[in-house]
Amino acid sequence: MKKTVLLLCLTLSATPLMAQTPTPASSGDSPAVLFDKAQKLFDEKHYQEARTSLSELVAEHPMESFVPRARLLLANLEEDFTSATARFQMLAGEYEGSPEGAEAQKDLADRYYLADKYDEAAASYQDYIEQYPKSPDLPEIRYWLASAYLAQDQNDNAIKQFQKVLDDSKDSPWAAKCRVGLGNAYFKKGRYDQAEQQYLKILQDDPAYDELNSVYLKLGETYELEKKDRQAYASYQSLLDRYPKALEVEEAQGRMAALAKTHPDYALAAEGDTPTPGPAPRATVAAAPAATVIEAAASATATPALSPVPGVTPTLVVKAEDAPVSLAASGMPLAFHVQIGVFTQTVYVTKAEKSVKTLGYEPFVVSAKSDSSPYTYYKVRVGQYAARAEAEKTAKKLSRSLKQKVIVVEDQSN
Repeated sequence: MKKTVLLLCLTLSATPLMAQTPTPASSGDSPAVLFDKAQKLFDEKHYQEARTSLSELVAEHPMESFVPRARLLLANLEEDFTSATARFQMLAGEYEGSPEGAEAQKDLADRYYLADKYDEAAASYQDYIEQYPKSPDLPEIRYWLASAYLAQDQNDNAIKQFQKVLDDSKDSPWAAKCRVGLGNAYFKKGRYDQAEQQYLKILQDDPAYDELNSVYLKLGETYELEKKDRQAYASYQSLLDRYPKALEVEEAQGRMAALAKTHPDYALAAEGDTPTPGPAPRATVAAAPAATVIEAAASATATPALSPVPGVTPTLVVKAEDAPVSLAASGMPLAFHVQIGVFTQTVYVTKAEKSVKTLGYEPFVVSAKSDSSPYTYYKVRVGQYAARAEAEKTAKKLSRSLKQKVIVVEDQSN
């Protein structure tokens, strides 16, 4: 198991104490009853009281059967990234082979993924697979493992893991997500015909999939790159017709307008080409926390509107010398950003924003939530780039200027 804990600039913050919330302390209750009350406090998000009660129970009753679960809850209540991952690593090793050990290993991987530490996340998910090969959670674990690979441009590894879920667990609720992930991996590899087949298969086999809006957008983008402009226009039109309030609509409208300039007849006769669920060719393929939600964080300097659904790229302000390479030739959105840090307190978000503003960059903030953590993570980023190499240049400049390591991250939808 990978034991290195990378430092991430996250800080502890005290959750405001709810004065009216009763604590579970009661001399007349058994330890098990007290634990149930502490668990309830955690579930109701009274984290300060839950932390106090759980700490007392573990200290006073170290041999009780609830102690492993109590220690897991305490690890989840660690807001500091370094402390949390250290606790999860310790628990994963101490309770290896038990349900608590499996949960600790998953929580460790999820925490790395949430913080965009994709290399560490991938290693931790792989450890889970090796240690718990019969776990019912394997489809989810493989989905996030594949997603971590995808974020690192390890597209072949991602394809292998996505396909493994589809081969072994086709009835899993994670299968549809893996189908989309498979399409995205082929898209990134430039194998647009196979990406197209995966997106079409989602429309055919999973008409109730809850992110079809993003599928229609990606299918349209794929058609454009295949020079199938009519089908691309029809796919965007399907998005507008079926999901008129989706966050991808603005992007689709812009693409339709560009296509209509070249093909003015499309606006008059696109509906007949609208892709609908039906027979789709099968792809020939080579042998991925409750879902993370990305959204705009409330911040005075956070200018873009970032989507909780894949497919929407924000509009940012960057220094002229660091402007992204144009993708006019392909028409595809820009995908890479430079991440300054990840925080759990807005006071540190503001500090990070100010530090990069003094260097002439315009920062923006996204937030990430996961069922594996009770806290929201705020990610301070700058720039928007067509290629990782361009983003890496800015990352090196900022690392030197800020005297701290910054990383390049990629929009998972592109």
